[in-house]
Amino acid sequence: MIYVGIDYHKKYSQVEAMDKEGKTVARAKLANKEDVLRRWFSCLPESCEVVMEACWNWQLMYEILEGIDEVKRIYVANPYKVKAIAEARIKTDTIDASTLAHLLRSNLIPSVYIPSEDTRRRKDLLRQRMFLVRMGTRVKNRLHALIDRYRVAMPSLSDPFGRTGLSFLKNLRLSPPGDLLMRQDIELLEALNLLLREAEREVIHLFSGDERYEVARSLPGLGPILSGVVVAEIDRIDRFPTPGKLLSYAGLIPTTYASGGRVYHGHLIKTSNKWLRWAMVEASWTAQRCSPYCQAYYRRHLHKGHNTAICILARRLLEILWVCLKKRRYYEERVNRFFYSPLPSQKYSHQGCC
Repeated sequence: MIYVGIDYHKKYSQVEAMDKEGKTVARAKLANKEDVLRRWFSCLPESCEVVMEACWNWQLMYEILEGIDEVKRIYVANPYKVKAIAEARIKTDTIDASTLAHLLRSNLIPSVYIPSEDTRRRKDLLRQRMFLVRMGTRVKNRLHALIDRYRVAMPSLSDPFGRTGLSFLKNLRLSPPGDLLMRQDIELLEALNLLLREAEREVIHLFSGDERYEVARSLPGLGPILSGVVVAEIDRIDRFPTPGKLLSYAGLIPTTYASGGRVYHGHLIKTSNKWLRWAMVEASWTAQRCSPYCQAYYRRHLHKGHNTAICILARRLLEILWVCLKKRRYYEERVNRFFYSPLPSQKYSHQGCC
């Protein structure tokens, strides 16, 4: 078996192949083109295993390697852990490729999970939708600033950029250059809204028929988009043997430092899946308003502060989701009368927790 380390860059890659004794078999600087890579791998004396770091646009190289017959297995290494294991004072592309090959040969690669091609495509679509939302927010902020700058008195509306609000802004006449800026920002916002609706329709179409998606949607706070984000980021639930592993992956547990018999807990861990954590926190803000159980759980921890309480609720919802996905069952609310006592005037369509 040949072990190949690839130091991947945008236009080229430094590759090094070595045998099981650690002797270099081949070394080259190759353009990131399928025919070039295929020709180089075909010259190796045996089939090989390949390792590369998770970096910018790693999927491009991964998909090229998947189509090469000589490549029997591909590893994608966690760059932070590789740096911790084999940090060098002198750093070059050749040294990086050689280090990766040595770690692979020694079975010391801290590999990351590679989702299926279908899941990767779903993630691309969901992140495009999030990008459009962020762009829309930026345009709305520009419109708010423009309205304030020209001292426009807006009507009292629940959504100033809904149909009525946009109609009011289109009929405004501002002194130059405010008129031009207002028209351009409104046209940009309307174009983004069209693209956003198109992306949302495609998300729902891609996830339709997925049992995991339907299970996630049954939880309070998880709508059609957030459910898609959660399902795509978790992918196969069986790779998390316990709820704690999933919570750690989502970064919803605090950092811990224990020394001399004392234990200190700090902020949430940073090396985590930011998309999954964001989705669960966003869902928790909605869940604590629409679910009696989530509202009670949130209030129970409210003395620690709003943000801390919502993170605790997000952690609890993710634990529930782990159970539901494992058991392939839908979420059901059951109010515990000792835990939550609603006011006589309150009526809920649901009944507590999974």
